[in-house]
Amino acid sequence: MMKKINKILAALDFSPYSKKVLECAIETAKKTSAEVIIVNVINRRDIDTVRKIFEKEQPGAFSMQKYMSDDLGRRSRLIQEMITDCGGDKNQIKTLFMEGTPFEQILKSIVDENADMIIMGNKGKTDLASVLFGGCAEKIFRHSPVPVFSVR
Repeated sequence: MMKKINKILAALDFSPYSKKVLECAIETAKKTSAEVIIVNVINRRDIDTVRKIFEKEQPGAFSMQKYMSDDLGRRSRLIQEMITDCGGDKNQIKTLFMEGTPFEQILKSIVDENADMIIMGNKGKTDLASVLFGGCAEKIFRHSPVPVFSVR
């Protein structure tokens, strides 16, 4: 017999799969009376790239605090819009923003939030990373301590 699902982690990366991932998480939560926890990871590699570009173009002009504040505001707005579009209740969905390597932070959030399952896209923003490094989704599938539901 399968364990009752109380918490569903929805990994959103703003790829074309994200809306379907959230729709699936919200519908599954409605059927199981589970809580939805959205996790969105700000990739450390992307932050480093932006910093290098700023430092090259305008030395001393980059403010990590301003960049992170602006980026978190943008991400929060996009997620709130997605929740509304998917028929979710903003007050009943928890959102976590994390910084680091996406697959590591997602695996950490599964444990930290005591999630019973994770729903995520089977591909992220680009297929290039999966060719070169072995994609985030594949690493989650291999190392997740809970069932992984993949949305195509």
